[in-house]
Amino acid sequence: MHDSGGIGDCAGPPARLTPGQSVPILIHMRHLRDTRGNRPLPTTMALLLLSGLVLAYLATAGGCSSSTEPEPVKPPYTFLPMGGQAVVYLGGHREFQVAGSGLDAVDVVWIRSGVPDGTGPRYRFRSTELVDEDLRVEVTAGSRTWSHDWQVDVAPGANQLVHFAPLDPNPLAFENIPVEFSVSSTWGEITAVWSFKDAQVGSGPDYTLVAEGTGPNTLAVAVALGDTVVEHVWYLNVRPFEQALPGVLADLSEAPGDERGHIRLSWTTPPSLSPLTHFEMRVDTEGPVSAASWEELPALPIEDHQQGETDYSVIIPSHLTGFVGGETVWCAVRAHNELGFLSPVVNVQTVVLDGRWWVSGTVRGLGGVPLAGVDVSTDARTHGTTTDASGAYTAGPFEVNDRPVIMAWTPLTAPEGDSWYAELSDTMATDLPRSHDFLLLPRYGCDPRCTGFDGNFIAFMRNLTGTLHPTEDRPNTRLYRWESFPVTVHVPEFTSDDGIAYGTACRSMVDAWNDNLGEEYLTVVADSMAAQINFVYDLDAAGLFGLAVLDAPHSFLLGETIPEHVTLRLRDYLPNELAVQAVALHELGHALGIVSHAFCSEPGYLMDIGGINPYERPPAESIHEDEIRLMHTIRALPQGTEMIYYPTIEP
Repeated sequence: MHDSGGIGDCAGPPARLTPGQSVPILIHMRHLRDTRGNRPLPTTMALLLLSGLVLAYLATAGGCSSSTEPEPVKPPYTFLPMGGQAVVYLGGHREFQVAGSGLDAVDVVWIRSGVPDGTGPRYRFRSTELVDEDLRVEVTAGSRTWSHDWQVDVAPGANQLVHFAPLDPNPLAFENIPVEFSVSSTWGEITAVWSFKDAQVGSGPDYTLVAEGTGPNTLAVAVALGDTVVEHVWYLNVRPFEQALPGVLADLSEAPGDERGHIRLSWTTPPSLSPLTHFEMRVDTEGPVSAASWEELPALPIEDHQQGETDYSVIIPSHLTGFVGGETVWCAVRAHNELGFLSPVVNVQTVVLDGRWWVSGTVRGLGGVPLAGVDVSTDARTHGTTTDASGAYTAGPFEVNDRPVIMAWTPLTAPEGDSWYAELSDTMATDLPRSHDFLLLPRYGCDPRCTGFDGNFIAFMRNLTGTLHPTEDRPNTRLYRWESFPVTVHVPEFTSDDGIAYGTACRSMVDAWNDNLGEEYLTVVADSMAAQINFVYDLDAAGLFGLAVLDAPHSFLLGETIPEHVTLRLRDYLPNELAVQAVALHELGHALGIVSHAFCSEPGYLMDIGGINPYERPPAESIHEDEIRLMHTIRALPQGTEMIYYPTIEP
C-alpha cells in the first residue's frame, strides 16, 4: 500500500505543523525488509529508521527538503582603521570612522569598553591612562545592524613618559644667577645625566645651573626610564648679570590726590628681560627714599603688573599713610620681576600734599524726597553751595585745621512749599567722617496767638516733645517714639455710677485721633496682654482727671526712652461722657509722643496744661492743626533723632 503525498513524496505542498501538534504516521512492517533476505528488520532497527524519518520530516516541514542558509551580505561600509587592532599614544588621540554612502540616514553608535560614548560616522579616541580598551561601532540601517570591533592598545609617548622643567626651550639665563632645571616621571623611577657645553656636569632629577660666562650654550639631559632613554636640550643665551634687573621706571611723577592727604603716583613700565610681576611703593616725610631705607619704611599695597599695560596711575589714600595734608612727602616706586629683582631707586620725587578737604552728602525732605536748590554752607554762611536735582551737595574746600559745622537751610523769604527749617551737622574735621545727610522739616510755623513760640514750629515741637530744655532731671534731647505704628490699645468696658459708658467714650477718641491724623496711629485690640496702651479707670489723685504712665521700660519718663507699654489712668467718676472723651483724647496725645504741655491756652491746643473745654467744642474736633503736624513729624523722624541739630532760632 502506498500513500500519495506521504513522507518522501513531493507531489504536493508539505503539511505545516505547529508546535505540540500530533501527526499519525502509518508504517507497514512488511515494507521494512532486509536487503539481503527480504526479511523483516529487527524492531530496534525499525525504530531507528522511524526516528530518522520523523526528524527528516520535521526538518523539512516548510518544503520537501531542508533549506540552505543564504550567503552573508557584505557590509556596505568601510571601518577605519582597517583590521581589529589600533594603537593610541597616551596624551594624544586617534580618529576612528565609518565610511560609505548614506551615513546621514543611519544610526552609528560607538561603544567604548561596553559604554556608549558617541554617535556619528567619526569618533576621536583619547586616553589619559595606560589601560588597553576595546572599541566597537554599530551601524543600524532599517532592521539590519553591522558592527566592527577594535582592540585599542594605549602606548606611552616620550613626552608623556618624562616631564621637563622649565617648559621653555630657550629659558632666560644670566651670569652668576642660579637657574633651576628638573626632570620627573609618573611612570617609574628615572635616572638623569646632565651636560653643559657638551661636558657632563651632574646627575639626578634636579640640576641648578650657575653660568660663569656669557654667550650661547646648551644644557642637555639624558633620562633613562627602564629600557627607554629620552633626551632633551635647552638652548641658552647667558646674559650679563646687569640685564637681570628691571630698568629704571620712566616718567615717574607725584601729585596730590583729589582728597586731602592723598598722593597720586604715575609712571611708565621699565624695560626688563624677565617678566614684571608687580610694583612696590614707599613714601617718607623725613627725607628722600633710598635703597638702604627701602625695607625700613612702611610697605604700601603693591600694584600688580598687568600684561600689556605700560602706563600706571595709583592713588595712595591718606588712611594708609596717616597724612592729613600740608606735609612734604618723598615718594619712590620700584618694579619687581620674576627673578625677584627690584629696579634701582632713582627719580625720587617730592610732593606737598593738599590739605584741603570737602564735606558731601544729600538733603531730603520729611518724606525722604530729594530737595533741589537748598543752600548748604557752614553755620557762619561760608563755603556755600546748593543741592542739585538729586539733593546732593559738596561743600568746601576746608583747610587742615578747620572744624566747621555744616548747615542746610532755605532763606526766610523762600516761597511756601520750598521753605525748610535749618538743620546743622555735628562738628566736622579732617580726622572725622566728612559726609552728612540732612532731613529737613517744612517751615510750618505755629499759631501766633501762642507768644511762647513766636510762630516757630521747631520751638513748639521741641517743647512738646521734651527735647528743648534738658535739665538734670531731664537730660535728654533725643526724640524717642514708638518703634512702629499703629500702636495697639486695649479699652475695657466700664459703666460709672452715673451710667457713663467709659469704654464707648474712650474708643471714640481712638477713632478721633486716627481721623484727624489721616491714617491709623492707634488700633484697638481685645486682649489687654497684647496691648501697648491700656486704659484703667482707677485714678484718685487730687487735681488730676487723667494720667499717662510709662510702665516699660521701668523708671523712665515719657520721652526719655523708647516706649514699650503705657497705662492711661482716668477717674471713674467724671461728670459726663464729654468729660471722659476730653480726658481720654488728651491722655492718648501723651501716649502717642506729645509728652509735655503747651502752657498756651488761647490757641485752643488739646495738649495745653488745662486741657480743652468740651462744652465749647466737641472733643473729636479739638486737636489743633499744629498738634496734627507735630504727630506727623514725630512719626516721620528716625528713632533717636538728636533734636539739638534743629535750632529753634534761625541761623
